[in-house]
Amino acid sequence: MSVRSTEQWLSGFQEHLQQYGYKYKTVQRALANCHHFLVFVQDQQIAIDQVTPAIVDAYLTEQLRLYKHRHQRFPNGVNPWRHLFNRGLPGFLRYVLGQWPPKPRPASEQEARNIRITDDYGRWLTEVRGLSPQTITGLQAEAQRFLCWLVQAELPRPLSDLSVREVDAWFAYRLATQRRSTKAQLVHSLRNFLRWLSHHGWVRQDLTTMVTAPSLYAFESLPSALGSEDIERMLATTKLDHSPRGLRDFAILTLLATYGLRAGEIVTLRLEDVDWRNERLYIRHTKTGTASVLPLLASVGEALLAYVRQGRPRSSAREIFLRIKAPHQPFHDGSSLHTLVTRRLLRAGIVFRGKHGPHAFRHARALSLLRTNVALKTIGDILGHRATKSTTAYLRLATEDLRSVGLDIPATAEVQS
Repeated sequence: MSVRSTEQWLSGFQEHLQQYGYKYKTVQRALANCHHFLVFVQDQQIAIDQVTPAIVDAYLTEQLRLYKHRHQRFPNGVNPWRHLFNRGLPGFLRYVLGQWPPKPRPASEQEARNIRITDDYGRWLTEVRGLSPQTITGLQAEAQRFLCWLVQAELPRPLSDLSVREVDAWFAYRLATQRRSTKAQLVHSLRNFLRWLSHHGWVRQDLTTMVTAPSLYAFESLPSALGSEDIERMLATTKLDHSPRGLRDFAILTLLATYGLRAGEIVTLRLEDVDWRNERLYIRHTKTGTASVLPLLASVGEALLAYVRQGRPRSSAREIFLRIKAPHQPFHDGSSLHTLVTRRLLRAGIVFRGKHGPHAFRHARALSLLRTNVALKTIGDILGHRATKSTTAYLRLATEDLRSVGLDIPATAEVQS
Protein backbone atom coordinates (compact mmCIF):
# COMPACT_ATOMS: atom_id res chain seq x y z
CA MET A 1 0.00 0.00 0.00
CA SER A 2 1.59 3.29 -1.07
CA VAL A 3 1.38 6.58 0.81
CA ARG A 4 -0.05 8.16 -2.32
CA SER A 5 -2.94 5.68 -2.55
CA THR A 6 -3.68 6.17 1.15
CA GLU A 7 -3.91 9.93 0.72
CA GLN A 8 -6.10 9.53 -2.35
CA TRP A 9 -8.49 7.22 -0.53
CA LEU A 10 -8.78 9.55 2.47
CA SER A 11 -9.21 12.60 0.24
CA GLY A 12 -11.88 10.88 -1.84
CA PHE A 13 -13.67 9.64 1.27
CA GLN A 14 -13.62 13.15 2.73
CA GLU A 15 -15.32 14.52 -0.38
CA HIS A 16 -17.79 11.63 -0.21
CA LEU A 17 -18.77 12.46 3.39
CA GLN A 18 -19.04 16.18 2.66
CA GLN A 19 -21.24 15.47 -0.35
CA TYR A 20 -23.70 13.61 1.89
CA GLY A 21 -23.88 16.45 4.39
CA TYR A 22 -21.83 15.18 7.34
CA LYS A 23 -20.67 17.86 9.75
CA TYR A 24 -17.04 18.96 9.94
CA LYS A 25 -16.28 17.30 13.30
CA THR A 26 -17.88 14.03 12.19
CA VAL A 27 -15.80 14.03 9.00
CA GLN A 28 -12.55 14.73 10.86
CA ARG A 29 -13.22 11.99 13.41
CA ALA A 30 -13.98 9.48 10.66
CA LEU A 31 -10.83 10.42 8.73
CA ALA A 32 -8.69 10.03 11.87
CA ASN A 33 -10.13 6.55 12.51
CA CYS A 34 -9.56 5.53 8.90
CA HIS A 35 -5.99 6.83 8.95
CA HIS A 36 -5.19 4.77 12.07
CA PHE A 37 -6.70 1.70 10.44
CA LEU A 38 -4.69 2.15 7.24
CA VAL A 39 -1.49 2.43 9.27
CA PHE A 40 -2.44 -0.80 11.08
CA VAL A 41 -3.06 -2.84 7.91
CA GLN A 42 0.09 -1.39 6.34
CA ASP A 43 2.16 -2.54 9.33
CA GLN A 44 0.55 -5.98 9.04
CA GLN A 45 1.31 -5.99 5.28
CA ILE A 46 -2.36 -6.56 4.47
CA ALA A 47 -3.72 -5.27 1.18
CA ILE A 48 -6.91 -3.22 1.48
CA ASP A 49 -8.82 -5.64 -0.74
CA GLN A 50 -7.92 -8.47 1.66
CA VAL A 51 -9.52 -6.83 4.68
CA THR A 52 -12.10 -8.98 6.47
CA PRO A 53 -14.33 -8.37 9.51
CA ALA A 54 -11.84 -10.41 11.56
CA ILE A 55 -9.06 -7.96 10.64
CA VAL A 56 -11.23 -5.03 11.69
CA ASP A 57 -11.87 -6.77 15.04
CA ALA A 58 -8.11 -7.31 15.45
CA TYR A 59 -7.52 -3.62 14.77
CA LEU A 60 -10.08 -2.56 17.39
CA THR A 61 -8.61 -4.99 19.89
CA GLU A 62 -5.17 -3.47 19.29
CA GLN A 63 -6.54 0.04 19.80
CA LEU A 64 -8.10 -1.09 23.08
CA ARG A 65 -4.72 -2.48 24.20
CA LEU A 66 -3.03 0.82 23.38
CA TYR A 67 -5.70 2.73 25.31
CA LYS A 68 -5.08 0.61 28.41
CA HIS A 69 -1.33 1.08 28.02
CA ARG A 70 -1.67 4.89 27.86
CA HIS A 71 -4.27 5.31 30.61
CA GLN A 72 -3.52 2.27 32.76
CA ARG A 73 -7.16 1.27 32.63
CA PHE A 74 -9.87 0.19 30.23
CA PRO A 75 -12.36 2.83 29.04
CA ASN A 76 -15.70 3.18 30.79
CA GLY A 77 -17.88 0.95 28.64
CA VAL A 78 -15.83 -1.00 26.11
CA ASN A 79 -18.63 -1.37 23.57
CA PRO A 80 -19.40 2.38 23.33
CA TRP A 81 -15.65 3.00 22.99
CA ARG A 82 -15.37 0.45 20.17
CA HIS A 83 -18.32 2.10 18.45
CA LEU A 84 -16.66 5.52 18.73
CA PHE A 85 -13.33 4.27 17.38
CA ASN A 86 -15.09 2.34 14.62
CA ARG A 87 -17.06 5.39 13.50
CA GLY A 88 -16.59 6.01 9.79
CA LEU A 89 -14.61 2.82 9.17
CA PRO A 90 -17.48 0.72 7.68
CA GLY A 91 -18.35 3.59 5.35
CA PHE A 92 -14.72 3.95 4.32
CA LEU A 93 -14.37 0.26 3.52
CA ARG A 94 -17.63 0.41 1.57
CA TYR A 95 -16.27 3.42 -0.34
CA VAL A 96 -12.96 1.71 -1.17
CA LEU A 97 -14.13 -1.88 -1.70
CA GLY A 98 -17.58 -1.22 -3.14
CA GLN A 99 -19.31 -3.43 -0.54
CA TRP A 100 -19.02 -3.87 3.22
CA PRO A 101 -19.40 -6.16 4.98
CA PRO A 102 -18.41 -8.65 2.29
CA LYS A 103 -20.84 -11.35 1.31
CA PRO A 104 -20.26 -14.38 3.54
CA ARG A 105 -18.96 -17.43 1.79
CA PRO A 106 -21.39 -20.35 1.60
CA ALA A 107 -20.92 -22.62 4.60
CA SER A 108 -21.76 -25.76 2.62
CA GLU A 109 -22.28 -27.07 -0.87
CA GLN A 110 -26.06 -26.99 -0.31
CA GLU A 111 -25.94 -23.32 0.68
CA ALA A 112 -23.94 -22.52 -2.45
CA ARG A 113 -26.52 -24.43 -4.49
CA ASN A 114 -29.36 -22.46 -2.94
CA ILE A 115 -27.68 -19.16 -3.78
CA ARG A 116 -27.14 -20.29 -7.37
CA ILE A 117 -30.78 -21.38 -7.69
CA THR A 118 -32.23 -18.13 -6.35
CA ASP A 119 -29.87 -16.05 -8.53
CA ASP A 120 -31.03 -17.98 -11.62
CA TYR A 121 -34.63 -17.61 -10.50
CA GLY A 122 -34.19 -13.86 -10.14
CA ARG A 123 -32.72 -13.54 -13.63
CA TRP A 124 -35.65 -15.51 -15.07
CA LEU A 125 -38.15 -13.28 -13.26
CA THR A 126 -36.39 -10.25 -14.72
CA GLU A 127 -35.71 -11.37 -18.28
CA VAL A 128 -38.74 -13.58 -18.95
CA ARG A 129 -41.46 -12.35 -16.60
CA GLY A 130 -40.39 -8.70 -16.64
CA LEU A 131 -41.44 -8.13 -13.04
CA SER A 132 -40.51 -5.08 -11.01
CA PRO A 133 -37.34 -5.21 -8.86
CA GLN A 134 -39.40 -4.96 -5.67
CA THR A 135 -41.56 -7.95 -6.66
CA ILE A 136 -38.52 -9.97 -7.68
CA THR A 137 -36.80 -9.29 -4.37
CA GLY A 138 -39.84 -10.59 -2.48
CA LEU A 139 -40.16 -13.73 -4.61
CA GLN A 140 -36.45 -14.48 -4.30
CA ALA A 141 -36.53 -14.00 -0.54
CA GLU A 142 -39.43 -16.42 -0.15
CA ALA A 143 -37.68 -18.99 -2.38
CA GLN A 144 -34.50 -18.64 -0.31
CA ARG A 145 -36.43 -19.17 2.94
CA PHE A 146 -37.94 -22.36 1.56
CA LEU A 147 -34.58 -23.74 0.40
CA CYS A 148 -32.87 -22.85 3.69
CA TRP A 149 -35.65 -24.56 5.64
CA LEU A 150 -35.16 -27.72 3.56
CA VAL A 151 -31.46 -27.73 4.45
CA GLN A 152 -32.09 -27.14 8.16
CA ALA A 153 -34.77 -29.83 8.25
CA GLU A 154 -32.52 -32.12 6.18
CA LEU A 155 -35.39 -32.64 3.72
CA PRO A 156 -35.14 -33.95 1.07
CA ARG A 157 -31.81 -35.34 -0.11
CA PRO A 158 -31.36 -34.56 -2.96
CA LEU A 159 -33.56 -31.62 -3.99
CA SER A 160 -34.81 -33.56 -7.01
CA ASP A 161 -36.72 -35.85 -4.61
CA LEU A 162 -38.88 -32.98 -3.35
CA SER A 163 -42.43 -34.18 -2.75
CA VAL A 164 -45.73 -32.78 -1.59
CA ARG A 165 -44.98 -34.05 1.94
CA GLU A 166 -42.13 -31.56 2.34
CA VAL A 167 -44.23 -28.78 0.84
CA ASP A 168 -47.04 -29.47 3.32
CA ALA A 169 -44.55 -29.46 6.19
CA TRP A 170 -43.19 -26.12 5.01
CA PHE A 171 -46.66 -24.59 4.86
CA ALA A 172 -47.46 -25.88 8.34
CA TYR A 173 -44.33 -24.08 9.57
CA ARG A 174 -44.57 -20.91 7.48
CA LEU A 175 -48.28 -20.13 7.52
CA ALA A 176 -49.17 -20.96 11.10
CA THR A 177 -49.57 -17.36 12.30
CA GLN A 178 -50.37 -15.58 9.01
CA ARG A 179 -53.62 -13.95 7.94
CA ARG A 180 -55.60 -15.57 5.14
CA SER A 181 -54.62 -12.91 2.59
CA THR A 182 -50.95 -13.32 3.53
CA LYS A 183 -51.25 -17.09 3.33
CA ALA A 184 -52.65 -16.81 -0.18
CA GLN A 185 -49.80 -14.55 -1.24
CA LEU A 186 -47.13 -16.87 0.19
CA VAL A 187 -48.75 -19.93 -1.40
CA HIS A 188 -48.80 -18.23 -4.81
CA SER A 189 -45.14 -17.24 -4.38
CA LEU A 190 -44.07 -20.82 -3.65
CA ARG A 191 -46.27 -22.17 -6.43
CA ASN A 192 -44.43 -19.95 -8.92
CA PHE A 193 -41.08 -21.13 -7.56
CA LEU A 194 -42.07 -24.80 -7.68
CA ARG A 195 -43.17 -24.41 -11.29
CA TRP A 196 -39.81 -22.82 -12.14
CA LEU A 197 -37.91 -25.61 -10.34
CA SER A 198 -39.81 -28.20 -12.37
CA HIS A 199 -39.35 -26.48 -15.74
CA HIS A 200 -35.62 -26.08 -15.14
CA GLY A 201 -35.01 -29.66 -14.03
CA TRP A 202 -34.30 -29.11 -10.35
CA VAL A 203 -37.17 -31.36 -9.23
CA ARG A 204 -38.61 -34.44 -10.90
CA GLN A 205 -42.30 -33.65 -10.64
CA ASP A 206 -44.37 -30.50 -10.96
CA LEU A 207 -46.01 -30.04 -7.55
CA THR A 208 -47.96 -26.91 -8.39
CA THR A 209 -51.20 -28.82 -9.06
CA MET A 210 -51.07 -30.17 -5.51
CA VAL A 211 -50.66 -26.75 -3.89
CA THR A 212 -53.92 -24.96 -3.11
CA ALA A 213 -54.29 -21.45 -1.74
CA PRO A 214 -56.94 -20.40 0.80
CA SER A 215 -60.08 -18.85 -0.68
CA LEU A 216 -60.30 -15.08 -0.72
CA TYR A 217 -63.67 -13.38 -0.97
CA ALA A 218 -64.47 -10.24 -2.87
CA PHE A 219 -64.92 -7.25 -0.56
CA GLU A 220 -63.86 -9.41 2.39
CA SER A 221 -62.34 -6.51 4.29
CA LEU A 222 -62.76 -2.77 4.20
CA PRO A 223 -59.85 -0.62 3.07
CA SER A 224 -58.53 1.69 5.77
CA ALA A 225 -59.06 5.41 5.40
CA LEU A 226 -58.33 8.43 7.54
CA GLY A 227 -61.16 10.85 8.14
CA SER A 228 -61.06 14.17 6.31
CA GLU A 229 -61.03 16.00 9.65
CA ASP A 230 -57.98 14.01 10.79
CA ILE A 231 -56.11 14.75 7.55
CA GLU A 232 -56.87 18.48 7.77
CA ARG A 233 -55.78 18.54 11.40
CA MET A 234 -52.53 16.74 10.66
CA LEU A 235 -51.75 19.05 7.74
CA ALA A 236 -52.47 22.14 9.84
CA THR A 237 -50.24 20.92 12.68
CA THR A 238 -47.39 19.94 10.36
CA LYS A 239 -47.56 23.28 8.53
CA LEU A 240 -46.65 25.03 11.79
CA ASP A 241 -43.31 23.20 11.83
CA HIS A 242 -40.93 25.38 9.78
CA SER A 243 -37.87 23.20 10.35
CA PRO A 244 -36.36 21.32 7.37
CA ARG A 245 -38.08 18.17 8.62
CA GLY A 246 -41.40 19.96 8.95
CA LEU A 247 -41.18 21.44 5.44
CA ARG A 248 -40.37 18.03 3.99
CA ASP A 249 -43.09 16.21 5.89
CA PHE A 250 -45.70 18.83 4.99
CA ALA A 251 -44.85 18.51 1.28
CA ILE A 252 -45.12 14.71 1.47
CA LEU A 253 -48.42 14.80 3.38
CA THR A 254 -49.81 17.33 0.91
CA LEU A 255 -48.99 15.02 -1.99
CA LEU A 256 -50.62 12.11 -0.19
CA ALA A 257 -53.76 14.05 0.67
CA THR A 258 -54.16 15.81 -2.68
CA TYR A 259 -53.46 13.05 -5.18
CA GLY A 260 -53.64 9.84 -3.15
CA LEU A 261 -50.23 8.78 -4.48
CA ARG A 262 -48.60 5.54 -3.43
CA ALA A 263 -45.70 5.93 -1.01
CA GLY A 264 -43.32 4.42 -3.57
CA GLU A 265 -44.36 7.05 -6.11
CA ILE A 266 -43.52 9.85 -3.71
CA VAL A 267 -40.06 8.62 -2.69
CA THR A 268 -39.10 8.17 -6.37
CA LEU A 269 -40.38 11.62 -7.39
CA ARG A 270 -37.51 13.53 -9.01
CA LEU A 271 -36.76 17.21 -9.43
CA GLU A 272 -37.32 17.03 -13.19
CA ASP A 273 -40.77 15.48 -12.61
CA VAL A 274 -42.13 18.87 -11.55
CA ASP A 275 -42.89 21.03 -14.58
CA TRP A 276 -43.20 24.42 -12.91
CA ARG A 277 -43.71 26.38 -16.12
CA ASN A 278 -46.61 24.25 -17.38
CA GLU A 279 -47.89 23.40 -13.89
CA ARG A 280 -47.75 19.64 -14.35
CA LEU A 281 -46.55 16.74 -12.23
CA TYR A 282 -45.11 13.61 -13.82
CA ILE A 283 -45.84 10.45 -11.80
CA ARG A 284 -44.32 6.99 -12.29
CA HIS A 285 -46.73 4.40 -10.92
CA THR A 286 -44.46 1.92 -9.17
CA LYS A 287 -47.04 -0.85 -8.93
CA THR A 288 -48.27 -0.92 -12.52
CA GLY A 289 -45.18 0.36 -14.33
CA THR A 290 -47.24 3.04 -16.06
CA ALA A 291 -46.96 6.83 -15.88
CA SER A 292 -49.39 9.72 -15.77
CA VAL A 293 -49.37 13.50 -15.78
CA LEU A 294 -51.34 15.36 -13.09
CA PRO A 295 -52.03 19.07 -12.77
CA LEU A 296 -49.70 20.77 -10.31
CA LEU A 297 -52.18 22.32 -7.91
CA ALA A 298 -51.22 25.53 -6.14
CA SER A 299 -51.16 24.02 -2.62
CA VAL A 300 -48.84 21.23 -3.77
CA GLY A 301 -46.56 23.56 -5.72
CA GLU A 302 -46.20 25.92 -2.76
CA ALA A 303 -45.38 23.06 -0.37
CA LEU A 304 -42.79 21.59 -2.75
CA LEU A 305 -41.22 24.97 -3.45
CA ALA A 306 -40.90 25.81 0.25
CA TYR A 307 -39.17 22.49 0.93
CA VAL A 308 -36.81 22.66 -2.07
CA ARG A 309 -35.77 26.24 -1.29
CA GLN A 310 -35.61 26.17 2.50
CA GLY A 311 -35.53 22.59 3.75
CA ARG A 312 -33.91 20.26 1.22
CA PRO A 313 -30.25 19.48 2.00
CA ARG A 314 -27.66 20.19 -0.68
CA SER A 315 -27.21 16.97 -2.60
CA SER A 316 -26.43 15.65 -6.07
CA ALA A 317 -29.37 13.22 -5.74
CA ARG A 318 -32.21 13.94 -8.16
CA GLU A 319 -34.94 12.57 -5.89
CA ILE A 320 -36.88 15.42 -4.31
CA PHE A 321 -37.25 14.02 -0.81
CA LEU A 322 -34.10 13.25 1.18
CA ARG A 323 -33.32 12.16 4.70
CA ILE A 324 -32.76 15.00 7.12
CA LYS A 325 -29.76 13.50 8.93
CA ALA A 326 -26.55 12.64 7.12
CA PRO A 327 -26.13 10.86 4.85
CA HIS A 328 -28.62 12.99 2.92
CA GLN A 329 -29.88 10.19 0.70
CA PRO A 330 -33.28 9.39 -0.82
CA PHE A 331 -35.62 7.11 1.11
CA HIS A 332 -34.90 3.43 0.57
CA ASP A 333 -38.48 2.63 -0.44
CA GLY A 334 -42.07 3.66 0.18
CA SER A 335 -42.28 1.82 3.50
CA SER A 336 -39.98 4.48 4.96
CA LEU A 337 -42.91 6.92 4.98
CA HIS A 338 -44.91 4.86 7.47
CA THR A 339 -42.89 6.16 10.43
CA LEU A 340 -43.21 9.72 9.10
CA VAL A 341 -47.00 9.48 8.92
CA THR A 342 -47.28 7.85 12.35
CA ARG A 343 -45.11 10.55 13.91
CA ARG A 344 -47.23 13.33 12.44
CA LEU A 345 -50.47 11.66 13.52
CA LEU A 346 -49.22 11.47 17.10
CA ARG A 347 -48.05 15.09 17.09
CA ALA A 348 -51.48 16.15 15.89
CA GLY A 349 -53.04 14.26 18.79
CA ILE A 350 -54.99 11.94 16.51
CA VAL A 351 -56.03 8.59 17.99
CA PHE A 352 -55.93 5.89 15.35
CA ARG A 353 -56.82 2.23 15.22
CA GLY A 354 -55.68 -0.33 12.70
CA LYS A 355 -53.83 0.65 9.55
CA HIS A 356 -52.81 4.29 9.43
CA GLY A 357 -49.90 4.48 7.01
CA PRO A 358 -49.53 6.39 3.72
CA HIS A 359 -52.03 4.11 1.97
CA ALA A 360 -54.82 5.34 4.23
CA PHE A 361 -54.50 8.73 2.50
CA ARG A 362 -55.01 7.00 -0.84
CA HIS A 363 -58.24 5.43 0.35
CA ALA A 364 -59.42 8.73 1.82
CA ARG A 365 -58.76 10.52 -1.47
CA ALA A 366 -60.69 7.90 -3.43
CA LEU A 367 -63.61 8.24 -1.02
CA SER A 368 -63.66 12.04 -1.31
CA LEU A 369 -63.73 11.80 -5.12
CA LEU A 370 -66.56 9.26 -4.98
CA ARG A 371 -68.60 11.58 -2.78
CA THR A 372 -68.23 14.41 -5.31
CA ASN A 373 -69.65 12.16 -8.05
CA VAL A 374 -66.38 11.77 -9.96
CA ALA A 375 -66.58 8.87 -12.41
CA LEU A 376 -64.81 5.64 -11.43
CA LYS A 377 -62.72 5.75 -14.61
CA THR A 378 -61.45 9.24 -13.72
CA ILE A 379 -60.67 8.16 -10.15
CA GLY A 380 -58.77 5.17 -11.49
CA ASP A 381 -56.74 7.43 -13.79
CA ILE A 382 -55.83 9.72 -10.89
CA LEU A 383 -54.82 6.81 -8.67
CA GLY A 384 -52.95 5.03 -11.45
CA HIS A 385 -55.18 1.95 -11.63
CA ARG A 386 -55.03 -0.27 -14.68
CA ALA A 387 -58.42 -1.92 -14.20
CA THR A 388 -61.74 -0.45 -13.05
CA LYS A 389 -62.20 -3.31 -10.58
CA SER A 390 -59.24 -1.95 -8.62
CA THR A 391 -61.17 1.28 -8.13
CA THR A 392 -64.52 -0.30 -7.29
CA ALA A 393 -62.97 -1.67 -4.09
CA TYR A 394 -63.20 1.85 -2.68
CA LEU A 395 -66.98 1.81 -3.04
CA ARG A 396 -67.02 -0.24 0.15
CA LEU A 397 -65.87 2.85 2.04
CA ALA A 398 -68.93 4.91 1.11
CA THR A 399 -71.15 3.28 3.73
CA GLU A 400 -72.77 6.57 4.76
CA ASP A 401 -73.66 7.28 1.13
CA LEU A 402 -75.28 3.86 0.84
CA ARG A 403 -77.34 4.53 3.96
CA SER A 404 -78.68 7.73 2.42
CA VAL A 405 -80.32 5.81 -0.42
CA GLY A 406 -81.44 2.82 1.65
CA LEU A 407 -85.15 2.16 2.23
CA ASP A 408 -86.58 2.43 5.72
CA ILE A 409 -87.96 -0.88 6.97
CA PRO A 410 -90.87 -0.55 9.41
CA ALA A 411 -90.31 -1.96 12.87
CA THR A 412 -93.36 -4.16 12.49
CA ALA A 413 -94.49 -5.46 9.17
CA GLU A 414 -97.32 -7.82 8.35
CA VAL A 415 -96.68 -10.59 5.92
CA GLN A 416 -99.38 -10.59 3.27
CA SER A 417 -100.44 -13.83 1.77
